[in-house]
Amino acid sequence: MAAFNKQLPVLLAKTDIVVELRDSRLPLTSVNAHFEANIHRWRADRKQKPGGISERILVYGKRDLVAPWGIEVLQHHPNWVPTAKSF
Repeated sequence: MAAFNKQLPVLLAKTDIVVELRDSRLPLTSVNAHFEANIHRWRADRKQKPGGISERILVYGKRDLVAPWGIEVLQHHPNWVPTAKSF
């Protein structure tokens, strides 16, 4: 993990889109504080560059292991975007 944390800023500097996979069973506790800090810096740096694009897509996996009440909570999130394969 330490090697990844060192490489992350370099990798983010080379990309416009980040796809993050989180565990649906633990959507809040599966957040990595170091990763979040790097994402915020990446977005701030991108906004300063002309034409700088910084998109972040959150994907929640392991849906089949989530109780129905947990799915309802995710669906009420302000950034919820239903798709054909969503919960």
